[in-house]
Amino acid sequence: MANTFVTNIAVPAGIGVGAGSVTSAAGAQKTITVSGTFNGGALLLEASNDAGVTWGQIPNSTFIGPGCRTLSVAAQQMRVRVLAAGLTGVSVDLGSTSEGGLFSAVAAPLANAAGASLDVSTFGSFMTFIVTGTFTGTLTIETSEDGVDFVPCMTFTAAGLKSSSGIAAFIRGRSQGAIGAIAPVITVGAVNDDDSLVDAAIAQPRTTFVFRPGGIATENVYTTWPTLMTALNLVQGAKTILFDDSVASPCTIPAGGPYAMADTEWLALNGGTPVAIAVALGASFTGLRRFRGNMTVTCSAGGP
Repeated sequence: MANTFVTNIAVPAGIGVGAGSVTSAAGAQKTITVSGTFNGGALLLEASNDAGVTWGQIPNSTFIGPGCRTLSVAAQQMRVRVLAAGLTGVSVDLGSTSEGGLFSAVAAPLANAAGASLDVSTFGSFMTFIVTGTFTGTLTIETSEDGVDFVPCMTFTAAGLKSSSGIAAFIRGRSQGAIGAIAPVITVGAVNDDDSLVDAAIAQPRTTFVFRPGGIATENVYTTWPTLMTALNLVQGAKTILFDDSVASPCTIPAGGPYAMADTEWLALNGGTPVAIAVALGASFTGLRRFRGNMTVTCSAGGP
C-alpha cells in the first residue's frame, strides 16, 4: 500500500495558529515528526473536517520538544497551534497510509431533540467528530444501520474532538439540554484504516489545557484557576494541564477544592528555569498522580 506525506505544516512565529494543510488523502494513522529548537516553547495539532472553518484539538498531540509520535484522526485539514513562544527552526511533517477520507457536516439538533440523519454508508470505519459552539447538557452522536433505530455512539458535554471505530449506515446528533446562542457545529470525517494502533490511540485521548496567569484567554488558554477548573470538569477522558509562568510567575492555585484531578497530569515547559507553581494552604486535590517537565511546586500558609 502506498503512503502519503504532508511536509512543512505551517508553524506560526509566535503564540497562535498556523495555516491549515490539506490532509484528506491520508489514512487515520498518522506519524508526526517535529524537529527544531523549543527553548521552553510548546505546540499542539488541530484538525478540521469542514475545509478549515471549525477546528478541534487532536488528543495526544502536544509537543514540548522535538520528537516523533503516531496519532489516529480522520482530518481533512491539520494545523499547528503554538501554545508557548520560544520555537526556533521548528518543522512539523506528517506521514500516513493513503486510504483517504470522506468529510461532511452533520445537522445540528434543536434543544432536546434529534437532528436530521446523515447517510454515511459509503464512509470509512474510523470516524472523527468535531463539535464547536455552545450548549448545555449533552450532545450525543447516534448511529443506525437502518435509519430508524439509533443508539448512542459518543457524548460531548463541551466542544471538542473525538474518534470512534465502527461501521454505520446513518449518524445524527441529539441534544439533551438547551442549545446556546451559538448553535453547535458538528462535522465528521471518516477513513478505512483497520490498523490495531488506531484502537490504542483512541482508547486514551488527552486534551491539553494551558494555565497562563496574566496572559490572554483564548480557546484552550486559561488565565485564572477557577475558569480552568470549570472547563476541565466538562471534558471526559485523559487531560493535561500545561503550566506556563512566562507572563506572570508563579502560577497560583488558590485554596479550595477538592480539585478533581483524576486522569489529569501536570506538565511544565522544559525550559532552563523551572516553572513556578504556588499552591495556597487549604487547596486539596483528588486523583492527582502524574507530573512531567521542569517545575517547582511550593505551598504557602497565606497563599501566594
